[in-house]
Amino acid sequence: MKQIISRIADRSKEVLGGQRGQGYVEFIISWPLYMFLGLILGIFAWWWWNNLLAATAISDGVRYAAVEGGTIGSGYTEVWEDLAAGLGGFATDYQGKYGIVRMEPLRSVEGQISHSIPFPWPGFSPLRVEASSFQRWERFYPGPPDRWE
Repeated sequence: MKQIISRIADRSKEVLGGQRGQGYVEFIISWPLYMFLGLILGIFAWWWWNNLLAATAISDGVRYAAVEGGTIGSGYTEVWEDLAAGLGGFATDYQGKYGIVRMEPLRSVEGQISHSIPFPWPGFSPLRVEASSFQRWERFYPGPPDRWE
């Protein structure tokens, strides 16, 4: 019995103590970790891209609504076109989540956009995409203001 245990111990030292197959073991252990890291980087790159596009789209939309002769409708159209150009079909997730308002007393236009990107991992809160813009009307002074602005 003692010889059998000794043989098993010697054989396991040969198999486990050598370098044979070490590259495969390292690959099997590290590959999922690298894939997970790539997935996390991809998710945050997508979130950054959404933030960039949301800020650009709402700023352009507010500018279109604030120019002389511009309307709220032209601002909404510009926001939608910017989102669709950068996000493609994913832009539909933003429908109803942005708004542009003319503020007559302040002679300006304000716009806001807010959206959540779900994080595909249990227990994590969604990633928020928020942006806003405020611009004065172009050539807004028909005369002196009635109060201090």
